[in-house]
Amino acid sequence: MAKSQSHDTSSGITQTEKAFFEIKTEKVAALGEELDLVYAEAGPHDGGVVIGVHGAPATHKMFKKMAEPLVEKGYRVILPNLPGMGWTPMPESGCYDHSPKHKADIIRGLIEALEIEEIQMICGHSMGVHIVVHLAALPSVINRCKSVCFLSGPGVTPHKRVSPWSLYKYICYCLFWLCNIPLFGAGLVYATSFLFDAVGLRGKTKMSQVYSVYEVALFNWEEFAQDLALLRDHGMGALVVHGDNDWFIQLEIAEDNATRIGVQPENFVWYKDGVKDVADFKDDVMQRAML
Repeated sequence: MAKSQSHDTSSGITQTEKAFFEIKTEKVAALGEELDLVYAEAGPHDGGVVIGVHGAPATHKMFKKMAEPLVEKGYRVILPNLPGMGWTPMPESGCYDHSPKHKADIIRGLIEALEIEEIQMICGHSMGVHIVVHLAALPSVINRCKSVCFLSGPGVTPHKRVSPWSLYKYICYCLFWLCNIPLFGAGLVYATSFLFDAVGLRGKTKMSQVYSVYEVALFNWEEFAQDLALLRDHGMGALVVHGDNDWFIQLEIAEDNATRIGVQPENFVWYKDGVKDVADFKDDVMQRAML
């Protein structure tokens, strides 16, 4: 196993975050190569492992408010930064295509490099949900992972706002390749950054915002549905969390994800009528949804 090293290129990380997270770099075997992966870690080394998978464009920083109470409870929180989104460099060989399956393989490589034998939960936010499902379904991971968590993630069908899907996918491909043309691409990246900012897709870099759109075009809806069914049949623990005012993912998609992974109707807890607490949840339920 390659020894983890401190990551010095911490531009954009506040002193408070540096104090809470330890930023490390690990050599991971993934996509047929050895890659440098930057990740954040907090909590005791012998604590139960929780892995957070960010969406796009995003970094480990979006999990900070979730990580703090987990660390207080004694968990070890590990938050990888995926290539092109934060501090992890893009592989120069071109082996990486931004797809959820490639991202899943990179995190699988981190799990093996850190010699993690048991994972309490792998949690994905937004597009990270597709990554989590593909990751947890891998033969080398499924028996190590006790549960998954979906935070406002896409499902087995495209969002109603990206219809027709074939046209949206074509536009995403074109935007990505045009943005990689020398000189012209730089101007296009700058111009489109205002649109991304307007809809709340602010990345660490302007190019990460373009990558995020391209990643959506690479979604494989059928494989995602198959892996959801595999996790359900395996008896994987699951927590699905979603808000009914999410602009990017309609509530019906979250409900469908929850049903597909095995959440029973009686284990959907709705928050519309006021604040809920732990007493509202049934004991001994391994698949539940909070909406």
